[in-house]
Amino acid sequence: MRHRYARLIDERAPAGAFLALGETALASRQGSTAFRAFEEADPVTNADAAWQLARFYDPGNADVAHREAARPDIVRAAYYYALWRNRSPRHTEALRALCEGNSTGDRLRAICRP
Repeated sequence: MRHRYARLIDERAPAGAFLALGETALASRQGSTAFRAFEEADPVTNADAAWQLARFYDPGNADVAHREAARPDIVRAAYYYALWRNRSPRHTEALRALCEGNSTGDRLRAICRP
């Protein structure tokens, strides 16, 4: 997987290629490669990349591949969900659920504001 990732970087592959690699890497339990692939797909311009990165940080996600690649971080998860708030129902709902019981800290409160 790492070689495929490097090849995609060298080829300046489109976001879709990195998303596909990320999905394959997750299915193969290679969380670190998946994480890098989703970052490369640009979460600001790609809702699926933002969703996947949020899942790496979401404290409610206990998947082993995700946990091996990133520690839970509620603020980072909220940030990635918020990138697509009001444009993607699943991002909006996940952000709402994350924010409902976790409004501690100024950064999280700022992200959670509608």
